[in-house]
This record gives sequence, C-alpha cells and structure tokens, in this order.
Amino acid sequence: MDDAHHRGVGTPLHPVTPRRGPRRGLAAAPWLTVAAFALPVGTGLVGTLLPAFGILPALGRTEPSLAPWRELVAQPGFATACASR
Repeated sequence: MDDAHHRGVGTPLHPVTPRRGPRRGLAAAPWLTVAAFALPVGTGLVGTLLPAFGILPALGRTEPSLAPWRELVAQPGFATACASR
C-alpha cells in the first residue's frame, strides 16, 4: 500500500476535493461554543464587579462609589499583606 512512488501514502479510494458552496451545518458551532462559555463568565464578572464598586440594589445602593475599596484599604494589616511576598 505504501511505496516510494506515492511518498508513503497509499492510493486514494476516491478523489478528495474541497466542498464548494455555502457553509452550513456546523459552521456556527465555534461561535455558539464561545458564546455558551463566555456569556456565563461575563455575567459572573459583572456580578462580582458591581458590588465591588458599591452597587447593591438589594440593599438600596444604586450609585457607584469607591467606598468598598476605601474600607478594604483601611483594614489593619492590609498594606503589610500586600507588601509581603
């Protein structure tokens, strides 16, 4: 089956030609897969970042602020913990 004339490849059973015409079927699969994974991750990031900037509608806080970050930095030992290796 393999020989030097065919450079290690056997004779094909039928000619292999590229498909012509519009791409159908699984053409959208990569985009759907990316969306299926990216949308929940993006939603989770937004759900994490909103409270980090003080937006907590359940508690009546709807205005963004840096107060949560100021409270974090004001904690005793925070600077030491950030500086330690």
